[in-house]
This record gives sequence, C-alpha cells and structure tokens, in this order.
Amino acid sequence: TGQPQCIQCPAGMFNPAYGSKQASSCQSCARGKWNSDKGSSSCVSCTPGMYNPFEAATSLLSCNLCPSGTFNPEFGSKKLQDCHGCLAGQFSQSGASVCKECSPGTYSIGHAG
Repeated sequence: TGQPQCIQCPAGMFNPAYGSKQASSCQSCARGKWNSDKGSSSCVSCTPGMYNPFEAATSLLSCNLCPSGTFNPEFGSKKLQDCHGCLAGQFSQSGASVCKECSPGTYSIGHAG
C-alpha cells in the first residue's frame, strides 16, 4: 500500500530532487553549510566572518566565529585557515568579515604568522 505522505529528510540533510524513492536521496549538508529544518531542499551557507568544519550541521551555532585579529569575507567557509590575519594598521573583533583601520592615535602591528 502507498504512504499518506512523504518522509522528510532530517535536519542537517537536504534533497533537491522531485520524486525521490529512498532515504539515501537525503544528502548531508557540506562543511561550511547547515540547516535546522526537516524536509529541506537546500542548506544555508555560514556567513562571512564564520566557518564550519562539520558535515550535516543542524544549527547556525555550528558556524564558528573567526578569532579576533582575523577576517573572512566569504560565505560557506569550511576551516579556521579561511580566517585571514589583519594587516599592520588594522584590527578586527571576532566574527569579522573585514578588518578596520586603526584610528588616529592608535596602531596595530598586525597578525603574527
């Protein structure tokens, strides 16, 4: 007999196709992405200033903030190394997508490494 409704893919997984016939049609969200909803057809990228090294993440909380003194302008970053050090004369707080220039009367020696 048939089913009264289709089975939803779990959170952290997605299925972009129509007419899927098996659970293996549900794919894990890739590193750098997440979704918290069952039955999703796509995943959400971590925003700039963040990265997510885990597959099948189910929450924005899986996206880690880049450390202070670094920045990341890209969506969907997968690793800490995607966070780049600010140059001399610049600074950032954690989770920054860009570095800011030091104001008059202040300075920064930049990111070591």
